[in-house]
Amino acid sequence: MSVVNLLASQLSRNDDVPNIELARELANVENNTGIEEIIENLSSKDKKIQYYWF
Repeated sequence: MSVVNLLASQLSRNDDVPNIELARELANVENNTGIEEIIENLSSKDKKIQYYWF
């Protein structure tokens, strides 16, 4: 599953709790693939995805 699908914007949430939890999980398990996916999406054309990481 793509980590992008776990972002608050993709879960139709208006808070940042899912994003914080995802960031902690990616760091704790050293999920480099997930971290790279987040980095790639910093310049996503979908502003809802891009917005939550700036």
